Amino acid sequence: MSQGLRLSRRSGVLAAGALLLLCGLFAMGRPWATSDNDRYRSALRHLRVASGDLEMDVLRERMGLRTLHGSDPEDFTALRARADALRQFPSFLSAMDRRTMNAALDLFVSALEESAALLERARAADARGEKEAADAAVQALLEGTVSTRAERLINTYLELYERTQARNERSRIIFFIVSLALVAYVLVVMVRLSRATADLAALNTDLERRVEERTRALSAANDGLRASEARKAAILEASPDGILLLDGGGDLLELNPSAEKTFQVVAADVVGRDFLSVALPAELPDGARQKVLAAGRNTASGQATRLESPCLRRDGSTFPAELTIVRVPGEGPPRYTVFVRDITERKAVERMKNEFISTVSHELRTPLTSIRGSLGLLEGGIVGDIWTWCASLAPTPNASSASSTTSSTWRRWRRASWS
Repeated sequence: MSQGLRLSRRSGVLAAGALLLLCGLFAMGRPWATSDNDRYRSALRHLRVASGDLEMDVLRERMGLRTLHGSDPEDFTALRARADALRQFPSFLSAMDRRTMNAALDLFVSALEESAALLERARAADARGEKEAADAAVQALLEGTVSTRAERLINTYLELYERTQARNERSRIIFFIVSLALVAYVLVVMVRLSRATADLAALNTDLERRVEERTRALSAANDGLRASEARKAAILEASPDGILLLDGGGDLLELNPSAEKTFQVVAADVVGRDFLSVALPAELPDGARQKVLAAGRNTASGQATRLESPCLRRDGSTFPAELTIVRVPGEGPPRYTVFVRDITERKAVERMKNEFISTVSHELRTPLTSIRGSLGLLEGGIVGDIWTWCASLAPTPNASSASSTTSSTWRRWRRASWS
């Protein structure tokens, strides 16, 4: 996907660059405004014609003929104004070309001023009657003609114009080649982009399918998790033992209804409080309290520690309880589950059993002592050899004599035992 986006951004940039180059090529390739070029060239021609007319009028004046346009200083000033107006060059001339044209115009103006000075010198020489000096000044004026400078000015402009055209043509060719290369590259990129787009579409389809599968699996897992949580909640709700969840510091996080019933509390009132202060009586020795606290800290993950301790109800009464502390396995801060079982009935049964055993043992002690004494006499041989005595007790054919013997033997044994 990132490759497709990268291609799309690059192709867009290249396409924009190619478009700009083509626009520049179009702008450079189209002809310049003919009005500017024609205006400037016409102004140069007019300057040359006016320069030639001025020289012709100077020559007519020297020959004594009538002038057509005039050769007064005002005419030189007007001609210089035309030259200064030509310093507004066409826009297509570069800065270097404009400096070249300015230099050519400066030469024309210098020649114009020199011609005006020579004409004044010739007129002054005529006024003094120095015909030869006047002819020399006019000849110098005609040799360094202003029209020649005007012609050079036109040629300079034409050379600059042709050079600009050649430079423009080269730029057009370069721009055209670069534009073709960019267009070709853009076409290649677009082809690659179309392929990447097709691959991206296939990838998106596969990704959507995987997302749907994962969504269904996640939904099934969530349903199973909700069912598991519901079963756990049902077990906690139905458990006859009190179940409390503690954090690593021994504060209550959660307790089930049996724990609320056992301690006679409401979960909202005791959550966040210390388990020892809530469940154990204050008069409990510190050693017993520390024993409960140490049992939780020393219990390994997944193992249980069982101990007995008196616990406290909300009304101030106490009851014997069996505490089973289990550390919940898992990462993160430690958690402990405490199972609380009220063993009041068990203690009562144990007490009744102990009392019964004590009573029975006391009642049986006296007869058992007598029996033990009698057995001791028999073992001591008070009636003779016990096997002979037992044989004498066996039945004989003469029942009366056997009976009398047994009776006499029994009487002797009783007298010996009581004595």
